[in-house]
Amino acid sequence: MSDGTATEGGTTLEQELERMLEIERFDPPEAFREHALLRDPSIYQEAAADPQGWWATQAEALDWFERWVKKRPYTWETAPDRDADSVPAH
Repeated sequence: MSDGTATEGGTTLEQELERMLEIERFDPPEAFREHALLRDPSIYQEAAADPQGWWATQAEALDWFERWVKKRPYTWETAPDRDADSVPAH
């Protein structure tokens, strides 16, 4: 990626990618948000307060050949690649 190709801002592609690696959160484009199924930010608090119940409610909205009978144990603390500090604060 060191071909020296400049982006619109005058930086090289490599420099732009390095800059983007430092960004931890990307807000979705407005057009994407307009078509979102879940728009209420309180959904994050609901999911964090009761992950099992929240996912059970989401599962009920799906069509199943055979209804699920067991919820997988899950907490923010034990989630793979997550920690308690990564819960979105909305």
